[in-house]
Amino acid sequence: MKKDMPTEEMRILVAAEARLLIVNRPLSDYRHLRAVHLWEDEIKGNPNARGSATRFEVNLSWNYLKQSIKKARDGHNLILHEFAHLIDFADDGIAQSIPVSRISKDFKPWQIIVDHEHNKLIRAYESGKNYSIRAYGGYESIKGDKPEIFSCGTSAFFERGTRLKRESPEIYNRFKEFYGIDPASWRAKT
Repeated sequence: MKKDMPTEEMRILVAAEARLLIVNRPLSDYRHLRAVHLWEDEIKGNPNARGSATRFEVNLSWNYLKQSIKKARDGHNLILHEFAHLIDFADDGIAQSIPVSRISKDFKPWQIIVDHEHNKLIRAYESGKNYSIRAYGGYESIKGDKPEIFSCGTSAFFERGTRLKRESPEIYNRFKEFYGIDPASWRAKT
């Protein structure tokens, strides 16, 4: 990593985007976070990853992050994606795309919508269909895992809100209730 990494501007950008996920949620969603690492290109110990998250840390490739920032409507927002994993891990240390504890009244509705989206993503991925939640979530789903549904869905919710609401109103409304935000109502200034 270069000596000038990360800059104050980089820190502010990451913090601002990460804050979007908890603007109407408790700061405790990030209660286990101990470190955010910005790598110039390759993430140490995980050279093929663009980003990664555990319950305690987030790793981001700055070079990939710069590319993803330029495409603000593609549903591939690295910061939103990795910080969504952090929220998913928060209650039980497991990324299963259910961002609430097992004792929450919302656990079962999340479980139902995740299973439903799991099936939709597999079909979209296998058919090559362009769906608002990116195919990567479907690829992971093919293996039987579901951790990418919440993180890829979060990116789609914030960056492709109108499209996600049209294609899958059930998951859109679940995200809207969870985050307390309605991105489909945001209008681009012309």
